[in-house]
Amino acid sequence: MRNDLKALDISRKVKNQIINCIEQYLFFVGSMVWNIDEIPHLQELIKALLMISDNEFNEIVVNGDADGLRALIERNTIGLRSQDIEEVCHVLTIENGEEGK
Repeated sequence: MRNDLKALDISRKVKNQIINCIEQYLFFVGSMVWNIDEIPHLQELIKALLMISDNEFNEIVVNGDADGLRALIERNTIGLRSQDIEEVCHVLTIENGEEGK
């Protein structure tokens, strides 16, 4: 996975944070729990990893375009099942412990 991250056009800081998350995930045998106050950080990592700009994301959210968000995630990934895409959408739209409106 480290080699895969090298190919991405993201900052070294974000790459290191993602590597740290992967190592934690492996250490906890495929299970991670995020505190509510860490969700904004997780959202930023996901957006960076999927190369989704804040403007692009905000426009989709403001317009309430759930299908647009799904399509954007699907375009920026390979092989994610629809269930996985829904999970990413859910995490990206959590706001203060509640789903975004």
